[in-house]
Amino acid sequence: MEAKKTIALSLVIAVFLTTFVSAKETSGGIVSKITDIIKGIINSVVNIIKSITGSKTTTTTVTTTQPKCTPPMIEVGKKCCLDENNNGICDKDEATTTTAVTTKATTTTARTTQRTTTEPTIEETTTTTIIKCKTNLDCGTSLEVKICYEKAIYKVTQIPMCKNPGTPQSLCYIKQVGPSVQGQLVGKIEDCEFGCDPKTVTCR
Repeated sequence: MEAKKTIALSLVIAVFLTTFVSAKETSGGIVSKITDIIKGIINSVVNIIKSITGSKTTTTTVTTTQPKCTPPMIEVGKKCCLDENNNGICDKDEATTTTAVTTKATTTTARTTQRTTTEPTIEETTTTTIIKCKTNLDCGTSLEVKICYEKAIYKVTQIPMCKNPGTPQSLCYIKQVGPSVQGQLVGKIEDCEFGCDPKTVTCR
């Protein structure tokens, strides 16, 4: 405020002196000196004004509104975060380690594997050659038997015979031999009116 009053007073004085000099006509030397004084005063006033104007500092204050956090929220930077355990650290920044214990039941199953090993089997084949008879005696002895023949009972002799004796193809068979006349059996034992039963060798 004092600087402003000084400037105003200097300006009034300068204006007054300028007007006074202009109104009064004096000799050239006096006017020149007064003019120089006025110019000096004006320059001084101008310099004072410049110094005041140049030294004026404008201060700009930026007010930043910080968030107001309500417990259990806490302020971190310009934001609020949750702090439930009240340790001054945001819960999201706390490292949480969860250890999961998994119990696995292991079942041991005993498996019995039976392996069958097939070994080559060498079969010994023994071929036995059966020779049923070598002579007629090998087939048995002769027998006298009764037979049915043409509604009568006859007596004949059965003689065992050996066919192909001494070979694998040998076999025994029965040859019936009886007395005959001109190809007809003789030695009839009994006539059968109604025929002879060959199974029982009896008359019906």
